[in-house]
Amino acid sequence: MNIGEQTYFDIIKAKTAAFFAAACAAGAKSTFHNDNDVNKFHLFGENLGIAFQIKDDLLDYGNADIGKPVGNDIRNKKITLPLIYTLDNVKPKLRRVLLRIIRRRNKDSDSMNLVISEVYKAGGIDYAKSKMIYYRDEALKILHEFPDSQIRLALEDLVRFTTNRTY
Repeated sequence: MNIGEQTYFDIIKAKTAAFFAAACAAGAKSTFHNDNDVNKFHLFGENLGIAFQIKDDLLDYGNADIGKPVGNDIRNKKITLPLIYTLDNVKPKLRRVLLRIIRRRNKDSDSMNLVISEVYKAGGIDYAKSKMIYYRDEALKILHEFPDSQIRLALEDLVRFTTNRTY
């Protein structure tokens, strides 16, 4: 329950971002003949993977039908960036209340609504969105090191889809 932001990023870099990075590097290796370009695509994939995971975490706080119930990560004691930010920025008494709800895997909708509401009020959603945008922009910056082409445009669309998706 006491996961910090650095640990969160270490976890997603070792999981989701590593998967994206490997896929992008493998694709680049089949096309490019210099390791510098392959390394750029590895970094592109890592940034894309981080943005993707943050977006996935943000979807847990929305009201769209995405195939899993709202608050599912919270119910499963999965501490994500919006919640980490909130727990780090609320008063100690509220922090204890939120942690108690999470620890008990509380399925009560009022309790889940309280956690979600406090994440919004504390700025956790906005903070996570700003981090997601940062990693999106880092991925796009890497793409812009390559010549304009249909492939680059398609990859730019993929990056934007990743952060704009509603499911």
